[in-house]
Amino acid sequence: MKSEERHAEIKVLIVTSDKSFSDRVKSLISKQGDGRYSCFVEDKSELDLPDADVALVDSDVLSGQPARHMASFKLLLGEVPFIYICESLDNSEDLTAVKSFAADYLIKVALSGKMLHNCIKWAVDTHRLKLELEQQNKRYQSLFYNAVDPAFFLNPDGTVSQVNDAFVEAFGTETTELFGRSFGHVFHDADDFKRIKSKLTDGGENHVDCEVQFKYLDRNARFLGHLKISALREYGFGGKESEESVTRFHGSLSNISFRERMRNVKQRADRVDTTYRLARTLAHEIRNPLTNINLALENMADQAAEDSEFRPMLDIVKRSSGRINDLIDQLLTSSERGKLLVNECDLIGLIKEVIEESSDRTNLSKVEIQTDFDADNLSYPCDMQKIKLAVSNLVCNAIEAIECDKGIVKVGTYTEDGYLFIYVEDNGKGMTDEVKKSLFDPFFTDKHGGVGLGLTATQTIVAEHEGEIEVESAPGYGSTFTISLPLERFNRY
Repeated sequence: MKSEERHAEIKVLIVTSDKSFSDRVKSLISKQGDGRYSCFVEDKSELDLPDADVALVDSDVLSGQPARHMASFKLLLGEVPFIYICESLDNSEDLTAVKSFAADYLIKVALSGKMLHNCIKWAVDTHRLKLELEQQNKRYQSLFYNAVDPAFFLNPDGTVSQVNDAFVEAFGTETTELFGRSFGHVFHDADDFKRIKSKLTDGGENHVDCEVQFKYLDRNARFLGHLKISALREYGFGGKESEESVTRFHGSLSNISFRERMRNVKQRADRVDTTYRLARTLAHEIRNPLTNINLALENMADQAAEDSEFRPMLDIVKRSSGRINDLIDQLLTSSERGKLLVNECDLIGLIKEVIEESSDRTNLSKVEIQTDFDADNLSYPCDMQKIKLAVSNLVCNAIEAIECDKGIVKVGTYTEDGYLFIYVEDNGKGMTDEVKKSLFDPFFTDKHGGVGLGLTATQTIVAEHEGEIEVESAPGYGSTFTISLPLERFNRY
């Protein structure tokens, strides 16, 4: 195999109008023996490129002025590397042109077979190496741009230089909006990126693998991402010792919110189920003595005169007893998973109905409702009344959370990763992490006079549709509630 490669034929194109020059070149090449070269001679005026590996160009065909003609001649030769052979090359402008476009150059008076052989070998090997590097680069670019996970390159200062389509899609933005901006602007907390960058530069680490919160750029929401980022280093020379410096950063990330979401949903569902089991047990136990209390109240009311001093107190006890009974009914109703009445439903139309029915409330509160639907209509199999109630609860909560004159509630839909998402976003007061942890617990509320079952009922409805609900919020930055419903798995006809 090595012998075949060593004696592989190299096709040499000689470009000249001087027959004596071409004869001389062919003679020198033929002395290299082993039949490794085959030569073709062409005049520039009628240049017809054979399948050549390299070209030897006589300076006469360029009128001895390479600076003026080298670029256009390179276009004629295309991908074929060429060696410029001339009488002399003293002009700096001509030398620059030759170095820019030719693989190498030789002086005619010093021409020899060995020199031609070495120069041709250098030109051919260099060209082949260049083609291999270009092919590898194309393969790498294809892997980069067509990767399923978001991938990126950063400049040494941490600004974005390249991203793939998956990156653009993941963050909901345009490519032009990313270039030249700090990578930190896609982090929920920009300081997280500063710490990561410091590890890779000042800390001398080559690779960081961590989980971090990212934010969508087209809506007020965030997601948990698994980030892998590496520092690409090169050696430069400063003074007497070589210095290693970061020339770029390369990395990829994946959205692991779904995995984390499912873990949180399971924990939340387990907690809610436990709470409901306890609540149902207590509700039934409370109802027994409550029934006795009501019977006793009826007897006492029959015996007490209308103007009796005890009558107002009996009325208070009766109203309180009725209130307890109503709370028990709400608890038992909210904890039941009834049968769904599933039909094809236009979710966009349903959400518009919710917004219309909330118009009195929004007008009184001076709140503007904006919509952001990714389609004009969206057919989805669900229990229309229950989903409508779930969305209505979220919209009402969003309106009530706003304490400013320029209140805005944004309601939208989009599809991603096999799920349909409905989100309700407000610019209200927001909430702390402690409030978020208890938000879906039965009877938890931070509203005056609230019962604390609205979001519990909403979560139950979503769970019945094999979906989930999550919230993103921070004090002073508003809140975003997002319902995710499976596009394929929910088929209950």
